[in-house]
Amino acid sequence: DKGWDYFAQHLVGSGPWKVVSFQHNVRLELEAVETHWRAVPKFKNLTLLSISEEATKVAMLKTGELDMAMELSPDSVAGLKAAGLRVLGYYGSGQWYMPLLWDTNNPEKYAVSDVRVRKALSLGIDRKEAAEKIYGGYAQPSAVAWVPTSAYFFDPSVLKPDPYDTDQAKKLLAEAGYANGFTTKVWDSGAGGILSSLNLALAGYWRKIGVNAEVVPVDYATVSRKFFNQVPTAETSNTFFPFIGSGGTFGFDRVVFYHSAKGILRTVKNPRLEELIDKVPMTADPGEKKRIALEAALLAKNGYTMIAGLDVDTIYALGPKVGGLTPVKGVVGLAASYETMTHAK
Repeated sequence: DKGWDYFAQHLVGSGPWKVVSFQHNVRLELEAVETHWRAVPKFKNLTLLSISEEATKVAMLKTGELDMAMELSPDSVAGLKAAGLRVLGYYGSGQWYMPLLWDTNNPEKYAVSDVRVRKALSLGIDRKEAAEKIYGGYAQPSAVAWVPTSAYFFDPSVLKPDPYDTDQAKKLLAEAGYANGFTTKVWDSGAGGILSSLNLALAGYWRKIGVNAEVVPVDYATVSRKFFNQVPTAETSNTFFPFIGSGGTFGFDRVVFYHSAKGILRTVKNPRLEELIDKVPMTADPGEKKRIALEAALLAKNGYTMIAGLDVDTIYALGPKVGGLTPVKGVVGLAASYETMTHAK
């Protein structure tokens, strides 16, 4: 009756916390529901602060103004540990992946319209090195973009990350008619942070197989409007927009993005893949549903209309007041875990 604007300021929930006060993009104050059926939080009061600046979060942790911070950058880990804080990571379905576009009405104009080129680019990425040296060990090579390992249909014996193989990459480029490589752009919306470091490494890896990738700093909102739900243009075709996002959680929801009509990217149409994508939600039998979903994920991987990079951990740090908490596998944030927080002994 009162509309969405009112509802956004007067939250209603069913979990073990109730809202005391709420300031959009500033703070949310919660109080434990002591009679909740599932769990009673150990802490009576919890205040969540919206802090976008990494340096501010780190400073507030060190001074004790924060008892916990989440979604930290690997760049901050060494300093936090040196200050005596506990730094932890868990895989919550976050991924670094590379959407790419080309004009499907004029595919011959663009190198990446050839699946051999796209596979070569994937083989040209040293995922293990990027995970260890750039992401500080808080990441693992990813098998399929938008398919997290927590998905109910994920099978590691079938969905495997591509190996680092520059010889095979160069061979595929030559077979596709690009023995001398080609030029492309990597749109970098990382603003100098960890994503920017990954994107610079990506360009370096591709130069080793003869592909000249220019890293172009951009604003995320600007470039996303050009990529998602848009017909490819001369500016976006044959280019890449890597970013770190969620690969979904447990379900099949993000695989739908590989559908040429239902997805957010307008890429090549694969009739069999799209048939399977349409079939999954209509299948009741759990075993059959899993089989169909896995087949769809494998087709999506081998089509390389999205290149997988890394499965990245959610990094968080705890201050001395908090004993610990139990993250929920497959969920990027810690909100579902707040009720498990314990007092320090």
